[in-house]
Amino acid sequence: MVYNLYTVKLERPKVVRYEHKYEGLYHMFSLLVRGVYYVYVIIDATIRFV
Repeated sequence: MVYNLYTVKLERPKVVRYEHKYEGLYHMFSLLVRGVYYVYVIIDATIRFV
């Protein structure tokens, strides 16, 4: 199992690197969406409170 993963990394380093970069972009995008959602919730709560 470990040997199989190692050979896949040796055969396709570009694909693994691209997947890692895409995972980082997806993580940043999810954080951005979460931040916008929290800002929207806070604004909605303040409008209801006022």
